[in-house]
Amino acid sequence: MALLLILGAVACLYLVWLLITCTLHALPLGVAIGTGFCLHAHGAGIALAILGALAAGVALAVAGSQVFARARSPVTGLSVMLLFTIPAGVASHQFVHGLGRLLPFNGAVLSWLAIIGGVVVASVAGRRLALASGRMINPAR
Repeated sequence: MALLLILGAVACLYLVWLLITCTLHALPLGVAIGTGFCLHAHGAGIALAILGALAAGVALAVAGSQVFARARSPVTGLSVMLLFTIPAGVASHQFVHGLGRLLPFNGAVLSWLAIIGGVVVASVAGRRLALASGRMINPAR
């Protein structure tokens, strides 16, 4: 029984690490899934729907990072950053809420934990986007 608890805790921590690692890909993944379903619903074959979804997701990820890296206006950079971090925050909010339902929390505590988790992961996603594009000055200097 103790081994199962330890393995469950390790699996939960791995899922949290995976969520934080993949936060920047929430918007491209959502667009890719939506594009694939739309293509398939409109008569495209499965292979074409998968290729179209892959192309849409990759194009959005590349275009978003390039626009963010080359944006001269802070407003443009902030809007692109928000465009990528809000879906990451929503996805992490749902993830933390789902994990919290496994624990004996009441509604208010669970809601606050989910909100805090969403904000933390969205801020990590914004920082990762800024570091990946080279727009953030290293604060450790």
